[in-house]
Amino acid sequence: LLVGPLLPESILIDVGSTTTDITPISGGRHQVMDPTDMGRLANHQLIYTGSLRTNVATIVDHIPLHGDTIGVSSENFATAADVNLLLGLIGPKDFTVPTSDGGPATRKGAIRRLSRVVCADTESISQRDIIRMAEYIHSVQVFKVSQHIKSITSAYRSPADLPCVLAGIGILALAEPAARAAGLS
Repeated sequence: LLVGPLLPESILIDVGSTTTDITPISGGRHQVMDPTDMGRLANHQLIYTGSLRTNVATIVDHIPLHGDTIGVSSENFATAADVNLLLGLIGPKDFTVPTSDGGPATRKGAIRRLSRVVCADTESISQRDIIRMAEYIHSVQVFKVSQHIKSITSAYRSPADLPCVLAGIGILALAEPAARAAGLS
């Protein structure tokens, strides 16, 4: 309702702690075919991935490490908040959800939690390797969201020229890089 009158042909990307909403706007009105969560999931307009609460194991099922592909544990050992904190995309004050282990929302805590994703600890895997893991996890999450954005923007005549409005707590961590990866500016 706010964006449509200002940008009648646009896309709204709202990244929260748990989900990403992608709302196409055409003719000044949202183009949500089915407003139910199931309907929006089916139409690529709702993705259950966000900038804080998302379990790393729902983003990736493996991680490249030391020349191998290592499977990840499906336990909730770390979240997107740990990834984003470690990469400097959020600060400790932005880590507004409980951590997976009940520990502190600090860089050291994020490193410990991310090491557990591959069933390791900070003694058996280097901090640099854990940062590489975080970079990989983030790139996969960005790619997945960008694919949903592309599926929606493909209906527009000139998707690259489509104004993109970003909202939510995950603007920097996920919305902006995903929009760029989808070819939007």
